[in-house]
Amino acid sequence: MLDSDSALREACKNDPEKARATLQKAGDFDDMPADLEVRVFEDQRASSDQLVTMILPPVGELPSPEIFDARSVWRCTWISYA
Repeated sequence: MLDSDSALREACKNDPEKARATLQKAGDFDDMPADLEVRVFEDQRASSDQLVTMILPPVGELPSPEIFDARSVWRCTWISYA
């Protein structure tokens, strides 16, 4: 859909609600979680400075920092971090 419609492509990059509606239509998803946020970026390398996803483990699931290096399992979507 985004390849064939440049206006829709731009709209999805600038409007998360339009991106969400387009994903729902393109994927034929009947039900998407109400709080699901959809972002569209042209290029991951250029856009990764604008949106970073961090997933935290539940509190208390990691061993204490004295015996565990969290950097060994750290995952970050920010390209500049790598």
